[in-house]
Amino acid sequence: MSRANNYGSKFFAVETETETDMVFADRAECRDGVLMLHGGFRKENETALSGAEIILAAYAPGCWRRVSAASVIDGHAVAIDSTNKKSVAKHCK
Repeated sequence: MSRANNYGSKFFAVETETETDMVFADRAECRDGVLMLHGGFRKENETALSGAEIILAAYAPGCWRRVSAASVIDGHAVAIDSTNKKSVAKHCK
C-alpha cells in the first residue's frame, strides 16, 4: 500500500468551512474558482513520477476558503504571517 506522500513533493493545507485538509501534491492551481491539486505516483524514495500527472483533489468554488504551503512537521501554514491572518492564496475570480 502506498503512502500519501508518494503522490506529491509538497504539503498543502486546504481550509474548508468545516475543516482543514492536508494534501500532498506537486502543485496547486485555481481555475474559475476550482482549486485543483496535481501530482502523481512515485515509488518510495524516488522524486520522478512513475506515470502521468493527475488531479489528486479538487474543491468546487465556495467549498474552500484558502490554501497554503504547510509544514510537514506540525501542519501549520508556512507562508502566512500568523499575526495578521492573511492568506497567500484565496479564492481566485
